[in-house]
Amino acid sequence: MDRATYMLALNQRVQPGDVLLSIKGAIGVVGLVPEDVPREGDMAIWTVGQSCVILRPKRSAGLDSISLYEYLINETVQKLIKSLASASAIPILTIKDLHTFPVSIPSKQVTEDMQASFTTRQALLDEVAEIQRRIAEERAELWPHTQLVRT
Repeated sequence: MDRATYMLALNQRVQPGDVLLSIKGAIGVVGLVPEDVPREGDMAIWTVGQSCVILRPKRSAGLDSISLYEYLINETVQKLIKSLASASAIPILTIKDLHTFPVSIPSKQVTEDMQASFTTRQALLDEVAEIQRRIAEERAELWPHTQLVRT
């Protein structure tokens, strides 16, 4: 494989902190890649399909991944994203649209507050997931769950 092809493939591999944006079909769905994503040298890799793009904010621009994620999930920004989609059977957001899409750069203090809030919310979501797991476990111990054959 030549170096250009290798670099292209490497750039398509998601990395911790990447922001993923759906540009085809369900326009505007946003995700943040977790820290435990497989890394270079691991046996598995994560990539995105043609319906998503990877957004990697440049630190030099003063924008970090969490701030970009929070910006993109904002209700007003979501409406703007959806309004840019082409009106066809399957909505599409073009790369040209993304290049001209306005992104606000928060102050350092706002960024720090946003990161703290994000961390707090993630901890709460972890607690919710644990409660849901315990509820499912409790339910599974009762009739008829204990009598039915699981497939």
